[in-house]
Amino acid sequence: MDRNNTNQGNHLSWLNTFVLFFYFYVRIKIGGIIMKKSQSEEFTPDLMMKYEIAEELGLIDKVKNLGWGGLSAKETGRIGGLMAVRKKELRKSINDIQN
Repeated sequence: MDRNNTNQGNHLSWLNTFVLFFYFYVRIKIGGIIMKKSQSEEFTPDLMMKYEIAEELGLIDKVKNLGWGGLSAKETGRIGGLMAVRKKELRKSINDIQN
């Protein structure tokens, strides 16, 4: 057996393993494979607003079952957009009160 062929075979085996690992790692991070986060999320005002909006949009059950990663990009964008609008309105009302 040629030594170069053996090393190349080992290299390809290692490379295939790495590619598979990377593929599943990315799928987990992006949300293709849903993994529930621990229940130790700290409730900040932003997170509370996020939950309120998810409830208003009828997405709260999906969030509870699958976590935030279980939402589609469209759903996440809608929540983020509504949060931005509400924060802007809140800042405006605070500025109006102060002036």
